[in-house]
Amino acid sequence: IGYPSSQPGSGVKPIRSTFKDIEGQYRLRDEISYHPKMRKVFRPTGPTRISFVWTNDDVDEAGGRVGPKGKGDATSSPVQYFAFNVGESMPLHRFIDEKEAEYSDKDASMTFRVPPTAQAFNPSTATRSSLDLAIGFESGDILVYEPLGKSYTSYFNREPRMNTGKVHDIAWLPNSKNLFVAAFGNGCLLVLDKEREDFPLPARTDATGEFCVMHSRQAKNNPVSKWYVSDKALTALSFSPDGTYLAVAGQDGYLRVFDFAEERLIVSFRSYFGGFRCLAWSPDGKCIATGGEDDLVTLFSVAERRVLARCAGHQSWVAAVAFDRFTGTMDPRFQTSYRFGSVGEDARVILWDYAHEAVRRPRVLSQAAPMSAGPPAGRPAQTTSPDDPRHRVATARTLAGPDPAPASVSRGIIVEAPGRSAVSTLQPTVSHRAHHEPCSDIAFLEHLLVTCSWGKVKLWARPEPSQAAGVTPLTNPSAPLSTPSTSASKTTDAIQ
Repeated sequence: IGYPSSQPGSGVKPIRSTFKDIEGQYRLRDEISYHPKMRKVFRPTGPTRISFVWTNDDVDEAGGRVGPKGKGDATSSPVQYFAFNVGESMPLHRFIDEKEAEYSDKDASMTFRVPPTAQAFNPSTATRSSLDLAIGFESGDILVYEPLGKSYTSYFNREPRMNTGKVHDIAWLPNSKNLFVAAFGNGCLLVLDKEREDFPLPARTDATGEFCVMHSRQAKNNPVSKWYVSDKALTALSFSPDGTYLAVAGQDGYLRVFDFAEERLIVSFRSYFGGFRCLAWSPDGKCIATGGEDDLVTLFSVAERRVLARCAGHQSWVAAVAFDRFTGTMDPRFQTSYRFGSVGEDARVILWDYAHEAVRRPRVLSQAAPMSAGPPAGRPAQTTSPDDPRHRVATARTLAGPDPAPASVSRGIIVEAPGRSAVSTLQPTVSHRAHHEPCSDIAFLEHLLVTCSWGKVKLWARPEPSQAAGVTPLTNPSAPLSTPSTSASKTTDAIQ
């Protein structure tokens, strides 16, 4: 790519192509640093993010079939595509055989005038002949692009008309064919419908700094709604697996969890230090892992409204976190466990194992009660007053235009960051330097671990199931990791 640190003779130790953990050995299978069809090196201008999608049909309209055995396999099977941003370009590949890290080199490659900064496929509409790829740009523009047909489905926020600022993240509402959400650098969220046309909303007239939501007056116009969340950048967002809740990470150091349909802020978690930069929901929808400027990966229990553990191992800001949906209970003695990974600007990939019953319980828990219950007896819930400058109050109001109608008010809980002695600290299961440059993204696939840096994507072959000792793979990756224990289920029944 042209980084001095990665050139031969630079004096930097080469990256090892293998590393081990309790599952077995991870082995580097391939490295993507440019798109073969373009026959030229891309010049990265920002962090590389990668997105994956499985198609919903199993028959290619052109007659081709790609099964688990690769080309020529007569067994019909969904196809997996992936796209990543590098500079002003975004190449699209198709896995021919994920297990062998074999991918196509003749799919689409998109080039734009402005660097793309976020992208997401819509799994609800993905077929072998058509994909919906929402792309956000540094300029604030948003496209819904069909890369196979090389056509624009929709173009939003031109000039920009609806909101200013860089697009930091995009996510489609689960099981929706049209709705997606974009997070911006000015602290706002836009909920957009790919079938609607842009129409600018009236300017916000109040200056209270409260959380509020504005809606378009007409059902045919975008945005569906505009959320004023913070006065600083919103760096990441993600829907819970069932699509009920939306988690938003902010540069102001708050992780906010909303009831998306009700447009209600439920709870806000404060970071230990600095802003949040990434987040991921656990497959069972009970926990959120975050990373940020405190060099920590923090695991939050959304239902219990508390910090479960802090993970110390990175030596710089954490850039991305992801849960491993394909690995279940790491130790059969324990019921609730997670495997997740993180990458950071220290160029390292770190894998973590969390077992709820095995983690040391701190003697002091100065955090809030379960979300299904009220505050502890004799102690008020930790809410923030409207005058607190650190946080926009969880006052949900709907503004239909310059003269809004009265709306109900609800206040979310603020969970302050507990001290070090009040939270257990996890140590890495394995820590490996994966790139020469700062890492920017991570993803777990069934047979591969994927890591990204600025302009490069590495595909690491995962250990075979026979190598793992005491590891139970999930037969259904979308199912919960395990059945919660009786004591845990009492406090994680519902998020209200």
